[in-house]
Formats: sequence, structure tokens, C-alpha cells
Amino acid sequence: MIYHRKQVTMKKVILIILVLTISCKENNSQKEIFKNAELIVERGAFHFDRFVLNNNEITFLEFEDNTNDYKLVDKKKIDKQLIQDFFNKIIKEGIFQLNTNYKCSNSCSSSLRVRFVNGNNKIDISCQDWQKNCPKLLKFIELEIVKLQGEKRFRSKLPG
Repeated sequence: MIYHRKQVTMKKVILIILVLTISCKENNSQKEIFKNAELIVERGAFHFDRFVLNNNEITFLEFEDNTNDYKLVDKKKIDKQLIQDFFNKIIKEGIFQLNTNYKCSNSCSSSLRVRFVNGNNKIDISCQDWQKNCPKLLKFIELEIVKLQGEKRFRSKLPG
């Protein structure tokens, strides 16, 4: 009888240790998963700007016509956990399952381009018209990256 109780108790202890070990490994791998991840959001029309989110910072750049390139406007540090939560959400919502091109037949459009790299997984998605033919996930990504940047650079002018 005592031997049987020791076996049951020992099985419980081993089970608890196993669960804790698996849990710790999952937490550690989740921290490493986004070590080199990068998200780039580019907006067209009257904006012509770019947000770059990686590791622990967000960068905001504006396009300059005279140099035909982007110039740095703002760079901020962000809590790594916020970035990891954001990246987890967009992966869970299916960013890697989206099409790479969303066209629109209208001539008046405001484009949105989202590029996401996470290790060997990469996707580059273009929407010709942000309002009419762009997946909800991409609209969410744009809105969240503007919020993370913190300067309220929401879309204010649209063509048409």
C-alpha cells in the first residue's frame, strides 16, 4: 500500500516537472522567435511614408521628391513585449496566408504595402486601394503601427 502511494506521488511529481519543462521551453522559444523579425508599412497617395518596426524600435520616414528616397523623421524605442505580442497576433491572424497583391479597378486609390519578415518566412503584400480592396488584417496592421509610433499619423487625406 505504501509502495503504491509512492508510485502515484512519484508519477505526479514527474508529470509536474514535465509540464514545467515544456512551459519554460515554449516561453524561451517565443522570445527568440522575433529576434530578427521586421515589419515595414508603406502608405501611398498623399502620405508617401514608411514605418519600420523591428526588435525594440519603430522608425518613421517620409518620402522626399527631390532625393527620390526616404528621410528619417522619427525613431523611438518600444517595449519588446509589445512588439512580440503584435507580431504574434498578426501571425495568428494569418499574415502569411494572405495574397501578395490586391488590385482595384478604380483610378483613384491610396496604396498600402506591408512587408513582414520572420526568420525564413517572408511576405510582401500590396494593396492598390487601401479603402476598397484591402484585407482587414492589413488595415489593422497599419492602424496599430501608427498607434505604436505614437505621433497620431493616421490617414487624414485621401484621393478623390
